[in-house]
Amino acid sequence: MTRPGLLIFDVAHRAEPRAAIRTARGTLRPSNEVAERTARIRSGILRAAGARARGAEIPQRTPRMLRSLLPLAHDPAYLAFLEHGPHPAAPAITPQGQAFAAPGVEQDTPVAADSAARALTSATAAVAAAAALGRGEAAHVYALCRPPGHHAGRRFFGGYCFLNNAALAALALRRQTRARVAVIDIDYHAGNGTTDCLAAHPDIAVFSCHAPGEVAFPHQPDLAPALPAHVFHAFDAPPDAQAYLAVVSRLVEQAVATGAGMLVLSLGYDVIDGDPHGGWRLSPDVFAGVGEILRQSGLPVCVVQEGGYLLSALEDCAAHFTKGLIGLEADTAPDTRESGTDDGRHAKPAGALS
Repeated sequence: MTRPGLLIFDVAHRAEPRAAIRTARGTLRPSNEVAERTARIRSGILRAAGARARGAEIPQRTPRMLRSLLPLAHDPAYLAFLEHGPHPAAPAITPQGQAFAAPGVEQDTPVAADSAARALTSATAAVAAAAALGRGEAAHVYALCRPPGHHAGRRFFGGYCFLNNAALAALALRRQTRARVAVIDIDYHAGNGTTDCLAAHPDIAVFSCHAPGEVAFPHQPDLAPALPAHVFHAFDAPPDAQAYLAVVSRLVEQAVATGAGMLVLSLGYDVIDGDPHGGWRLSPDVFAGVGEILRQSGLPVCVVQEGGYLLSALEDCAAHFTKGLIGLEADTAPDTRESGTDDGRHAKPAGALS
């Protein structure tokens, strides 16, 4: 079988309670982080010729790899809290949860008895995708992670995020390939957790372009990266497509200049007009430009899903992105064939966190 241009690694879309988020008034409301998000993104990716979904189960080595990587990204005390709690059966913001909020940030994300298992499932998909990219199974890979991860720091969680999937993917790629790795975050919100997790790994470069911290989570004015070498670009005003793509292009150029041989892309579709967690007015076709910029870099890309909550637009966002990345026209019907026998399409929890 011809090596696919893009290989999807998915989490299991099992029935589960809808997550919750804390409002500015201190009450909990149902969140927009739902299984339908990744289902729609998956459909959009598969509209592009050359994209495939992996099938069957993940290899046993993937959970083992994840368990060995977790302490490199997250503090053992935090991992123990996430796994053992104690957590309430129903989602709630607990005193222990508040203690593991980012410094200066009020905790907005409740924990529940299944939070650790859901986070592990998501992280397993990211590590499985990175490992497959390192083995050369596809030109690029796409980890459909949910919950997302880029707001999870070494010792904190928030913004729906518990484990930092992008940081774990970068660490997996570094271990598997010995290549230099760079992480580029283009979500509407800053990758505050990713810079924190990777501050102890200065050989992995981190770049983020986003809305200002005072208007978007984590709601911190003058938000800065945890390591001076990491690059944050906050747009002073909502960008148009030209301005947004110019910054994305510059960040990719800077990542290439570090000597990176592999890229991890924290991809958020929440930059588009109408996203309930966004504030910009970009259209889904801007992601064709993002994909093309990455394709022209010539580097393999491990895509890790972050935000994007306007359900009606997610399929188009993903289709445009995939078309740009692999340089092939979108099909009218998805290619639902599955490739391979050991992967993270239906990723399962990796077991103990600590």
